[in-house]
Amino acid sequence: MEAGLHVLAEKPLAATVEQARDLAAIAARRGVTLQVGHIERFNQAFRAARGVIKAPTLIECRRWAPFTSRGADVDVVLDLMIHDLDLVLGMVGAPALDIQAGGLSILSPTTDVAQARVVFQNGCVATFSASRVAESKIRELRVYEPGGFVLIDLAGQTAVVGRRAMGVSGSHELLTEQVRGDGREPLKLELEAFLDSVRTGAPPLVSGREGAAALELAGAIMAGIARH
Repeated sequence: MEAGLHVLAEKPLAATVEQARDLAAIAARRGVTLQVGHIERFNQAFRAARGVIKAPTLIECRRWAPFTSRGADVDVVLDLMIHDLDLVLGMVGAPALDIQAGGLSILSPTTDVAQARVVFQNGCVATFSASRVAESKIRELRVYEPGGFVLIDLAGQTAVVGRRAMGVSGSHELLTEQVRGDGREPLKLELEAFLDSVRTGAPPLVSGREGAAALELAGAIMAGIARH
């Protein structure tokens, strides 16, 4: 970036929050694109459902996977949970106020199972569960807001929206509908978005500043696990 080159960096953006902020500052000073590879932003189910989420109040995130040795040298918060941290930060749009977290190691030298509860300054409460010693793969977000909910299956790339409505009987009913994505490949969209930012100068969908914010929240959760 100091040489004027544009950069697409994998997540997490850096080893520390300070390094991530430095990278974001360099990109801003040099006028280059720095995009962070939080690929779930490009998941068709998330993209299809994101527009109907207006005022999230309660959010539940589960990201489980069977154990593999790949990536086991990295804490599960940075390996898996950080995807959901980025998604929630983007939806809530407010900083964290209180964090409670716990976790433990089972098969690797680092944390394999982690849970966290985060209260944001706007009152939204989000719970995060990440495991890489699960029986099957689950990548799911449940978003509750006044009058309805949104269930996003990131693994299956499907979404269900539920809304309170007045039924024919004169009482409220919960109506659900499936929201379908456009079937486009997330990785291809991520690369296209990066190239578009490079060509036009438009801000990337996941900026260095947002990558640093996700890393900061992940670090706070890991610190909470260490204290616990």
